[in-house]
Amino acid sequence: MLEVYNSKTNEVLYWNNDMIQCFEFIHSNFNELHEDWGNIWMREAE
Repeated sequence: MLEVYNSKTNEVLYWNNDMIQCFEFIHSNFNELHEDWGNIWMREAE
């Protein structure tokens, strides 16, 4: 399982088994995420 998360707040924003779906989430929510763009990362869920 992969997570898209904000490294500043450690908030998980989205999770999915498919990396493409995670990238599509980031792309489709860019307007909401752009202010924290440097803090948006993807990681393997623990």
